[in-house]
Amino acid sequence: LTQKINQERKQIEQNRPVKPMFKLERFENNATSTVAKTIKEPPPAPRPTSAPFLRSYSGKGVPSHLKENLSHNTTGPLVVNAAKLSIPNAKECTKRFQPVRKDVNYLNRNVREAITTKTRKSPATVSVEKHLERKTQDEKNHQKGKIPNYLIKRKEQWKQEEKRRLASIPDPNMPPGHTLLPDAERRETLASLFENQRELASQLSRMPLRCDSYTALNRKTEVERKLAEIDEAIKIFSRPKVYVKEDS
Repeated sequence: LTQKINQERKQIEQNRPVKPMFKLERFENNATSTVAKTIKEPPPAPRPTSAPFLRSYSGKGVPSHLKENLSHNTTGPLVVNAAKLSIPNAKECTKRFQPVRKDVNYLNRNVREAITTKTRKSPATVSVEKHLERKTQDEKNHQKGKIPNYLIKRKEQWKQEEKRRLASIPDPNMPPGHTLLPDAERRETLASLFENQRELASQLSRMPLRCDSYTALNRKTEVERKLAEIDEAIKIFSRPKVYVKEDS
């Protein structure tokens, strides 16, 4: 049954009329084929001046070994003398292209090349060798019994670091609300106190032992009071550490 149904379908499809192709109305009668026109047109006549020359960039020329076999007719077809185009024999080819054998002792040549050529070292080995050369050169130039300069600089650096470390440590004896007076300022104040003490002592030595007037007595007592104050200040600023009260 299925075969019969398939056959009937095939027959119906074969007997069905073919649907015409869709075509616009303006192209039904007026459209012409350009290919047909070019086929019907006669070929162009050859140009007399450029006929024997090749077209530029064509890449088609006559080989040099065939130029002598060309006929003198440049405008006509290419004619080659087939008698001169003969294929050489196998013996002639072997005689012509036979390689030249040279008696070379490759073993001795390889030995000489291995001795003369230098082996290329890796960058790691080159850097290690340079480091060892510098080390041996430094050992030769080193003077025995002399401290190197870098050790002297390192010791000085350690001293400065130790001073800074001790200066940064807070003093446990410092009372609250006070600061440590710098040593340079303490020495400068102490020198000015000694200078004032010498001036007041010279003034006191020029005064008379017995003061009759009230003005001379007051002046003497004032100088003695200032000398006592300077003595106390000298005792304070003679200490290694002097603490000054902070300004509130």
